[in-house]
Amino acid sequence: RTYAVTASVSPAGAGSVGGAGNYSMGATATLTATPDATHVFTGWSGDITNSANPVSFAVNNNTNVTANFAAASFTLTTAASSGGSVTPGGTYPAGSTVTISASADATHRFTSWTGDASGSATPTAVTLDRAKFAQANFTGKTAQTIVFDPPGDQAVASPPITLIASATSGLPVSFSLLGGPAILMGNAVQVTGAGPVTLQANQPGDAFYLPAAPVNQTFNVIAAATIKYRGQSRTLLRDESTREPPPFVLEKP
Repeated sequence: RTYAVTASVSPAGAGSVGGAGNYSMGATATLTATPDATHVFTGWSGDITNSANPVSFAVNNNTNVTANFAAASFTLTTAASSGGSVTPGGTYPAGSTVTISASADATHRFTSWTGDASGSATPTAVTLDRAKFAQANFTGKTAQTIVFDPPGDQAVASPPITLIASATSGLPVSFSLLGGPAILMGNAVQVTGAGPVTLQANQPGDAFYLPAAPVNQTFNVIAAATIKYRGQSRTLLRDESTREPPPFVLEKP
């Protein structure tokens, strides 16, 4: 005599069951539940109620069982090396695509992902078909310095002076006027009167280089002085000396 072993799936389409069919009385049947990529097996119901997988039993009558599945969820764990942070991980439904981002601090730059994420793009997407781990890696930015050539003292009627400065990074240097009788025009300065002029060279850095320490240069704008003769108001006789001011006067411009 034979008996039928039948199996169904709940919810429909969440997986499959192998081992159903007709068995001779007393024979051993083995049923195996196989979930799809987005579900997990949770247990049998019907004529068999346990969570063993596969499950084996002696066939002594017609047997009807249901393989029960539930939507799977997977955990994404994230970490960051020193110098930055990363989007926190979490638990998500199976098959989810999760976007994570790496953020470097002011003195570091992001270099790459390791673990179950790869490449150097941020943000990046991770598909959860299983539990996964992703680490963001950072490295320190490179230091740089500025070389700022002294403009040298200038006459008050000098034409515009071209400022010359460079950074060891090769990045462009900008200038600012800190004080003095002058007008700054990009990388040139036009003096407007006599006195000291102080300029500053700056390079703020970028994704690969730290900001450079500012460098100041001061020069003097010089105006020519004139000497004028001033005659004596009177002349003393004999050997007396005059108490009048000297006959020459130094006049500032």
